[in-house]
Amino acid sequence: MRRLVGVVRLAAIVLFGGWAVAFTVAALALRLAELYGANTSTSAEIDLDELALRSVVFDTHGAEFDVLYDVENRELVRLDAISPSVITSLIVVEDEGFWDHNGADAKAVGRAFIANVNEGGVEQGGSTITQ
Repeated sequence: MRRLVGVVRLAAIVLFGGWAVAFTVAALALRLAELYGANTSTSAEIDLDELALRSVVFDTHGAEFDVLYDVENRELVRLDAISPSVITSLIVVEDEGFWDHNGADAKAVGRAFIANVNEGGVEQGGSTITQ
């Protein structure tokens, strides 16, 4: 009798485990195409010179008259014109482990993957500044 109970328990565990795996695979299969296509881009390469920049209007004497901009007030600057403190601050805020993970943060990618599977679509990214 004891042996029969053990066999029944084993069969129930195998049956339930198989059902759970099948259900998980079926749930993921519905969004698999979306996950495979999540890293593709249809946009063209970005030319930073073409981004919306501000326009400076000068009067006839060469003095600045007005600054025109649409949504964002951008001005191109060279990297060497940016304070090292600002660069460090940006890295700390955006990706504090930047100097430790060599440009690919496996922990962040894993976190984003789990969040995206749980949401059923792309809701988070795991990229770093270099990605």
